[in-house]
Amino acid sequence: MLDKEFTYYESQKKQLFEKYPEKFIYIVENTVFGPFDTKEAALADALKEHEAGTFLLQQCLEEDQLMMRFHSRVSFSPHVQIH
Repeated sequence: MLDKEFTYYESQKKQLFEKYPEKFIYIVENTVFGPFDTKEAALADALKEHEAGTFLLQQCLEEDQLMMRFHSRVSFSPHVQIH
């Protein structure tokens, strides 16, 4: 599903960090768009011409700064206890 974009990012992440340290970019196939100061700015720009799910939005971080985020449409109420 975004395998091509993720593979491209992984192969270029060192160069992308050197060029855009801690900035946000998005990738469509092997094309990089950006940089942007915030993920919201990157997302807004990407959605102007691309459908959600067709691009990889990524912050350019050093190897030891990498974070993993998972987005889901599931939400939990803070007042509900799960047993």
